[in-house]
Amino acid sequence: MKKGLGKIKIGAIILSLCLSFLLSGCTGGAREYYDQADKFSRSKAPEDWERAIKEYQKIIDLKVEAHGRIAYIHRKLGDLFLEREMFSKAEEHYLLALELLPNIPELRYSLGITYANLGITEEVYLDKAITEYENAIKLNPKFAKPYYGMGLIYFYKKGMLETGILNMKRAIELGPDYIDAYVALGRMYYEAGNYQGAIDTYERVIAKHPRKMKILSTYYNNIGLSYLAMGDKEKAVSSFKQALKIDPRHTGAKTNLKEMGTGD
Repeated sequence: MKKGLGKIKIGAIILSLCLSFLLSGCTGGAREYYDQADKFSRSKAPEDWERAIKEYQKIIDLKVEAHGRIAYIHRKLGDLFLEREMFSKAEEHYLLALELLPNIPELRYSLGITYANLGITEEVYLDKAITEYENAIKLNPKFAKPYYGMGLIYFYKKGMLETGILNMKRAIELGPDYIDAYVALGRMYYEAGNYQGAIDTYERVIAKHPRKMKILSTYYNNIGLSYLAMGDKEKAVSSFKQALKIDPRHTGAKTNLKEMGTGD
């Protein structure tokens, strides 16, 4: 709890400092340019009118810059609140950021994540999450992560298994090295009863990892479970044992072998 409060306090400090900078750097400068522009605009000389236009343009540029910086502050605060799982506060700041910069796909995606988390307890937010994921994709059709988010919602929350799988496959098409999407797809295939699809997917994940990483033991364990569900006990045992070669302390693989009567 203290750690979380510490981070939120830092977020408040960031906001205070940034706003101070905006007020001192932009507002003061704008006043100076406005005074110059006002003086030149009162002149009867055409060359002074040109100078007035340039001074007014500087004011416009400062306001545009301040506009973007304020949006950035709200986005950073949204990120901080999302990290601390304060989803309602995250929503508040992402919406404020989007009022200023509505066409940033990453912002839409972050708001989608926020709604997906709020949807754990209030289902109405799930549709809002899907809408924001779709908005992110409209802004960037090659953005893989929103497809991942939609895949999870459709499969696990709405019971639309095939739609969930199709979205996850699309995430992989757009992000060939998107490991989380491969892992999610493997689990989806397993839960949908497509055990060969699960095996193939986990094997693709294994091929993308350094050979000595402990996480590979979990993938081999999942392959073993898929073979077991298919009734191929020999390959299941081989997969569980491979998991233990990588991580001798892997509880799942140990338990599975023991239950099959082949453990130590």
